[in-house]
Parts: sequence; structure tokens; C-alpha cells
Amino acid sequence: MIPALSIVNTYDHGRAPPASYITVARLASFSEAARALGYTQSAVSQHIAALENDLGLPLLGRRPVIPTPAGERLLEHAGSLLLRLDAARADLARFSAAPRQTLTLAAAPLALRPRTLAVLPASGVTLPRDEVPAAVATGAADLGLVDGLVAPSDPLRLPDVAPLTAARVAEEPLAVVLPAGHPLAGRAGLRLADLVDARWLDAPHAGFPLDLLRTVQGGAVGHGFPPPHCSTKAPTPAFSPP
Repeated sequence: MIPALSIVNTYDHGRAPPASYITVARLASFSEAARALGYTQSAVSQHIAALENDLGLPLLGRRPVIPTPAGERLLEHAGSLLLRLDAARADLARFSAAPRQTLTLAAAPLALRPRTLAVLPASGVTLPRDEVPAAVATGAADLGLVDGLVAPSDPLRLPDVAPLTAARVAEEPLAVVLPAGHPLAGRAGLRLADLVDARWLDAPHAGFPLDLLRTVQGGAVGHGFPPPHCSTKAPTPAFSPP
């Protein structure tokens, strides 16, 4: 049987080099990264050197401290790798954890409907919708509520952060908020295709982000729904739950 301390040490050892690399690249400083991570500067340098030696490529320039082309590509992977490590550790820790007396719920603002709010404590903190699955995967929360925009009968796609069990709680139609003088304001119903060229108010924490509308309309490279700075002259609509 492997002592728990050995498991923790192995996990921390495997996590340290990519964590140091991400922090150095973000702060453009070895000393600032060491301070942020609670390591010595020498330890951070060793982490970076070990990572570069393992990959056989230079990842950071030293004067100035900026990622090399290979380092830029690694940054695209490193965050998700660390998240997967944290999720795996949290998942295994649940096998030996004592039964919880309370549950921590992570929720995106628009996922909290009136009936849900009525049974929750008055105080709480919501998270951006993209952060809720990660909070559940890493053990920061026991369950999560997220909202999203999908075509009828399609499943809500979640970020691939860890093996998570998802269930549909509710499904509601969307309301399109239009100025009284908008050319489409008098219609009884609208399709997304009717709105692709409109001028949009992009408020991702209060309504559905434009990239989600593009995905539903035409996949990840769907056209339309221009951001405000390159929009047409039509009055501004916005999506909102009813």
C-alpha cells in the first residue's frame, strides 16, 4: 500500500513544472512567478528546465521572458492538463472522504430560476457558466447548475474537463428583447436566422454570448451575430430568458 504522502508528493511533482511554466509566461518574470506560487526562484527555474529537457525544446526566452513559438503552443495545452490533474485528484479523494453534511452548489447566474432561488440560502456566489464544470470536476463544488442555448431536443454540451454526469433540469424558450421600433418587433416568433445580421448587445453575464448563438446557428464556425464594433445599423436586440 502506498502511503498517502507519497501520492500527494507525486501529484505535486507532476503538477509543478507546468504550473510554474504557465505562471512565468503569464507574469513574464521568474521572481514574480516564484512569489505567486510560493516557491523559491531556483525551484521555478528548475521546473522550467526540467520541462524543457523533457520536451527537448526551449519554451521561454530569458531576456525578455517571453514564450518561444513552442512555448506558445504548450500554453494552449497546459491549462487543460492541470485541470485534468486537479480533477483526477479530486475524483480519487472522494473514495476516502467522509460523508458530506452539506453540499456546495456552483451555479451560473442565468441558471438560477426563481423556484431554485427560493430554496437556496440568501447568500451565495455565482460563477461564469464556463467555470462551473471545472468547479465540480476539481471538488470546489459538489454539483453545478449551468444554462446554455441549444436547438430543440439537442443536449447541452459541457466543456470536456473531466468525466461528469449531467442531467437536464429544465428547458425554456428564449425571449428576444427588441426596441419598439425594430423591424422584427411585430412578429409572433423569430428564428436565429432572422437575427444573424442584426446589431447585438453582447452581455455574456446577463444574456447568452454571441459565440453560443453562432454555434447553434452554424457550428463553431457559424456566421453572423457580429460584435457591436462591426455590426450593422439596425437597432440593438438582445437575448434573455423569458
